[in-house]
Amino acid sequence: MTAVDLSSGYLEFARKQYGLTVVNEGYDSDKITGLFDVITLFHVLEHLPDPKKTIQDLYDKLKPGGLLFIEVPNLGAKSATPANMFFKAHISYFTHKSLRLLTSDSFDVVQENDGRFLQMLLRKKATAGQSEDSSAAKAESYRFSQERLAKIGYVEYVLNGGLVAIFRTAKRMLGERIGSRGRDAKAILDDLSRT
Repeated sequence: MTAVDLSSGYLEFARKQYGLTVVNEGYDSDKITGLFDVITLFHVLEHLPDPKKTIQDLYDKLKPGGLLFIEVPNLGAKSATPANMFFKAHISYFTHKSLRLLTSDSFDVVQENDGRFLQMLLRKKATAGQSEDSSAAKAESYRFSQERLAKIGYVEYVLNGGLVAIFRTAKRMLGERIGSRGRDAKAILDDLSRT
C-alpha cells in the first residue's frame, strides 16, 4: 500500500502503524508507480488544478475493476459553512451532478452520498471513453453551480440547520474525546475498520 499526502504527520503515522509506503508531496502521477486495487481521495480533488486530468490519471493507475473513492465539499449542500466551503486553498467546487459528469467517462458509480460532503465510490470501467452526449447535462450542472454560488451565505446556512450542526459537531467531538481517552490511535482506527 502507498499513502501520498503533504502532511508528514499523517504519513509518519501510516508508515509506523500500518507499514505503508509513503510519498510526502502533492499528487504527481509520475511519482506514483504500479497498479492499485483501491485509490482514495479525501478532500484532495478540490485542491488540484486539473480534476479531469487527475481522474484520467487515476483510471490508468487502477487495476481492472478497481475502485476509486472520492470525498469533496458539496457545493449543493445548504448546511455547509460558507467559510469552510470557500476555503482559500480550494480551486474547484463540485455538485453531485458535476462530480458524476467528471467521472462518468471512466467510472461507474457503485455508491454515493449527497450530504454536506459528496462521497462517491466508483468502479473502473473496462474501457474509458466518451459517455453519451452530455452537453445538456453539463449546461444544467453549470447553471445549478452558478445559482448555488449566488445563494451561499450565512443566512442560508442558519436557516438550513447550521446552528444545530454546530451543537451536533460539539457533541460528537466530546464523545470522541471521552471514548478515546487512554487509547492509542492505531487501536481506535482498528476498531473503526471492524465496524
